[in-house]
Amino acid sequence: MGTVRSVASVRLTEARYSAVAYQPKPYYRPELDALRFFAFLSVFCAHTYTPNNRIWATIQNTGRFGVVLFFLLSAYLITELLRQEALRTGSVHLKKFYTRRVLRIWPLYLLIIATATIVGMIYEPWHVSALWLMSNVLFMGNWFVVAFGWPLNAMLSPLWTISVEEQFYLMVPGLQKMGGARAVNAVSCLFLIISYAYLLSQGLPQEHTLFQNSLVLFQFFAAGSLLANYLQGSTPQIKLPYRALMLLAGLGLWLMANRLGFAVHFKETATRMTPVYGSLALLAGTVLIFLSFLGVSEFRFPKPFLYLGTISYGLYIYHVAVLSLMHFLFRSAWGHRGVLPAAVVLSMIGSIAVASASYRWIESPFIRLKRRFELVRSKS
Repeated sequence: MGTVRSVASVRLTEARYSAVAYQPKPYYRPELDALRFFAFLSVFCAHTYTPNNRIWATIQNTGRFGVVLFFLLSAYLITELLRQEALRTGSVHLKKFYTRRVLRIWPLYLLIIATATIVGMIYEPWHVSALWLMSNVLFMGNWFVVAFGWPLNAMLSPLWTISVEEQFYLMVPGLQKMGGARAVNAVSCLFLIISYAYLLSQGLPQEHTLFQNSLVLFQFFAAGSLLANYLQGSTPQIKLPYRALMLLAGLGLWLMANRLGFAVHFKETATRMTPVYGSLALLAGTVLIFLSFLGVSEFRFPKPFLYLGTISYGLYIYHVAVLSLMHFLFRSAWGHRGVLPAAVVLSMIGSIAVASASYRWIESPFIRLKRRFELVRSKS
């Protein structure tokens, strides 16, 4: 009897060991954390306050395009995780997807809205209107910008991108569940067509009616989803020198989009086709930059860059508030050559400190809770 129990115990131990040994590894692409930090750094440059400097103005205006890199990267990761979930479980579980999304995105989003509202009650020039609050609670903040321009409270200026993301992700999981990759690809192609049809129909609109418009921006999510379904988890095998050339070409296309006035302002010589050319340059450049990073070994990047990519959501949410604080503290000497670089460096350090604390004390508990609803494990 004792022998039978011993054999059963050994077999049970082996079964448990096998279950652990063959458990799928968490999905994690460290090079995309480095890309997240690159995207944030671009946006950070776009939001720095500078004196008249032509070179920095070009960097600043081109840095706006970091948000569309975030869009493409986010769509790639979400689509890839949904594809893996469908392969492993035979379906996509919508309730668990949206629970994960709420736990990862909403805590910081609602926190910055609440903080900005309180600041607006104390500091009248940064008053937060009821209409802006309602539009952002309903994740229609980008359409508020299109209709009424930017909010008075600068802390809130980055939040329009969250609205665009949530609008796109209302559709993609359902499409993956009902029709798989074919449905996602078909709708992604449709969005590309809609984006350029809209651009052709608008002529030369103002910046905030173009670059904050979901009909235009969905093309970058569509490109990310198409890339995920085309690559199916594989990565392009490209040598580093060619990757460097791809990165430079991508940045060159971003500069071209900026030169054409896309997302800034169109010149008097612009034509009806100028927004289309600018958008095509921006899309192609963003795809090239993304592919130049995808598949690069994590050992090619400094570890701090990977960490900063991990906390990039907090960096993005908080950095305008930190920049605004620094601008307020140094407002009398902001344009002075010696003060400006120091203030910008302090703004970056402050943003990292706040985002790091936020990740540890605010985001991490929700991330741990989120993992209970993961069917494909991921790092964050």
